[in-house]
Amino acid sequence: MTREADPTRHLQPAPFPEESLGEYLPVNAGRPRAAAPQMVDISAVESALARLETTLDEETAGLKARAAVDLEEINRRKSRSLLELTRLSRNLPAGAEIDLRDAVDRVRTKLRDNQRTVDLHVSAVREIADMMATALSEAESDGTYALGARK
Repeated sequence: MTREADPTRHLQPAPFPEESLGEYLPVNAGRPRAAAPQMVDISAVESALARLETTLDEETAGLKARAAVDLEEINRRKSRSLLELTRLSRNLPAGAEIDLRDAVDRVRTKLRDNQRTVDLHVSAVREIADMMATALSEAESDGTYALGARK
């Protein structure tokens, strides 16, 4: 019988400390300790940066060409790249920034170009939305409350 299911459990003596170390050990004492983080191979970071570069190139080229771009998919891939690079960067070996400088500079340049392209695209969308809102407002109005209305 298990101890919880035993109806006479209140008659049994409490376990000795030697049998139950739960009160003496931390809460997660039974769980294995996390392994010490291992140093990341620089090629893993270079691969992650290359994937981000590809994603940025696809988005920028699509927006510049005014092609249909799956922005949801692009956003998901950029978010995944950010997460991957964040995790990898935690365990970089000493001096890795020197080895990664060229790759990081390439990504930085592509990010700036991508940001300019996305900003231009968003600005155009806002302008079109404003024009449509104005046109709809004018179409629905009978001119009664217009500033320049004359009778």
